[in-house]
Amino acid sequence: MDRLQLILVLFSYCLYLVLCQSSNLVCTKEFCDNYKQMVGCPGLHIACVAQNSTHSGTILRSATPCSCCETCLEHLREGEYCTIGWPGSPVPTSVCGPGLKCQLTSKDEHPICEKINDTECYKQQIAFDEANKNASFEELMGRPSCDGEGYFNPLKCNEEM
Repeated sequence: MDRLQLILVLFSYCLYLVLCQSSNLVCTKEFCDNYKQMVGCPGLHIACVAQNSTHSGTILRSATPCSCCETCLEHLREGEYCTIGWPGSPVPTSVCGPGLKCQLTSKDEHPICEKINDTECYKQQIAFDEANKNASFEELMGRPSCDGEGYFNPLKCNEEM
């Protein structure tokens, strides 16, 4: 390697280090402020604005330059049609709500949102509900608490016992 090539390689490496180690030179707060002023961001769907028992959604960063804007994924209810993503398929605008998953059933050719019932937490909830139909032992044993994806919520101990 001659001297000029070595200098170019070292210069390129130094430039790379400077650009990668410094803060993001393009996606700054000022860039996003200007983008929002010049182009504007679309309004959020009512589901993400309301966030109540009939309308809910998840707010995410959108596919705008530098993710300057936000987008809403509306939560679907149990029994509503949903989309199982495949490579090349359109970006979804809705997802199954908390405690639900998009499932393709044999009786329908379109996937629908169904209750998550195959995680350990939901299995224990179902067993608890079945056992508690005929007996009342809620005071001694609490019903397992699951999050929206079927995992156990943290425990809260009852200090009265």
